[in-house]
Amino acid sequence: MRKLKMKDSGYYWCAVEIQRALDKGAYLHLSVTAGPPGLWVEQQEVAGVEGGHVSVPCHCSKSSSMKKWCRIEGSCVEVNSGESGRSEMKDDHSKKVFTVMVRELNMEDTGWYWCAAGELQIPVHLTVTQKTTTTTVTTPTTAATSSKPSTSKYSTVSTPFSPVPATINYNKSLSDLKIIL
Repeated sequence: MRKLKMKDSGYYWCAVEIQRALDKGAYLHLSVTAGPPGLWVEQQEVAGVEGGHVSVPCHCSKSSSMKKWCRIEGSCVEVNSGESGRSEMKDDHSKKVFTVMVRELNMEDTGWYWCAAGELQIPVHLTVTQKTTTTTVTTPTTAATSSKPSTSKYSTVSTPFSPVPATINYNKSLSDLKIIL
């Protein structure tokens, strides 16, 4: 949706038609307000490497709201609840931002999450990729001259290796969220 106006506020229905099964759908409420948003993130697409960590700052104009980081259709972590597994949240009231840190990333962490402050929510997609490794291959080579017997030399070649095919592309657009919902 582009060029939103306050009159566009209201409930919307998103659905996916599934052949030979029940269709999936959900309602969402869109609030269009004048001025800056009440909740926003710097990046809605966040990427991390397996074993590493990501940090997601969620900016909130209301410092007293209940703040959460949730996996869509999963568990939530709340501000001031301490650590929950590998996730931790810190709230900086003076800057009106709460930051989520997810440590020890694994491939299963890939998916949709949301920052929430009170009734406001903003989606964030996390993509975890496998760590790139380097494989060193040593192969014999032969050098010969007409006046001397041949000798063997070894050369070392380093090649990057990743089991993830290079042809995987992700269309980074907010319209993907509409399709998923």
